Amino acid sequence: MMTSPGGCCGSQPDPFADLPAELRPQSTAGSNNPLRLVTCPGCGMRYSTNRSHDICPDCERKGIKTPERQGENDTMLTIKVLGSGCANCKRLEQHARMALEQVGVEAEIEYVTDVAKFVDYGLMSTPGLVINEKLVSSGKVLAPNSIVSLIQEAQAG
Repeated sequence: MMTSPGGCCGSQPDPFADLPAELRPQSTAGSNNPLRLVTCPGCGMRYSTNRSHDICPDCERKGIKTPERQGENDTMLTIKVLGSGCANCKRLEQHARMALEQVGVEAEIEYVTDVAKFVDYGLMSTPGLVINEKLVSSGKVLAPNSIVSLIQEAQAG
């Protein structure tokens, strides 16, 4: 039996299968379908969405802004702790989480152990702290209050 590369019995694969459930578009049966077909202004991908803006989740995560979203006050920060997994690196991650709680902003924290990524950021000694893709600290465990200051600077511009 032959099947097409698109899926079983010639059906199309779900283009949203790799997305977390909360980012998948919700559809309803009937004529009141809330999905609309859009083209992401950031990358040009065509997709269906029920969200109020057309930018795809990937471009949104990368911080790409569209002309209609330029004025929005995005508080979403990306924070990366670069380290080998040692106690100091893990402590820096904990301090970053404490700082976020103090400031009360929404942020995505990622723990990066890939040495090749360290080089991309110019990190010479671990642990390293990256806020919005900018290396802001290396070789020391910052106190939560110091990280709060760095977060506020990143938000200011």
